[in-house]
Amino acid sequence: MDTRSIIASNIKKYRMQRGLKQKELADIIGTTGNTISNWEMNVSKIDIDSLAKICEALDVDVQQMYSGAINATPAPLTIPDDLKDVRLAFHRGEFEDLTQDEIDALATIAKTLKAQRKL
Repeated sequence: MDTRSIIASNIKKYRMQRGLKQKELADIIGTTGNTISNWEMNVSKIDIDSLAKICEALDVDVQQMYSGAINATPAPLTIPDDLKDVRLAFHRGEFEDLTQDEIDALATIAKTLKAQRKL
């Protein structure tokens, strides 16, 4: 099963475990019931901000949403070696509330900016 399918399945699973209807979850996160339905049926891809809102609303860790393991221990955060300047900010605790996906997105952005600078 691919990642999108796992997330789609888990949105529905965790929503139902909390006893919420699609419309109720939609109201909590500020979207529509149709959007929730499309995510659960894997018709449309969920964006990272919406996934974060769903995880918060359902009290589910993002790692759980990807793996489905209710008691999963989140993987430790890793910072790519080629971003050593940013490591200081992480060590000072400036980014302590970021998820691994957000850290990976920052790494991609930083690499893109470095590549554009070389052009």
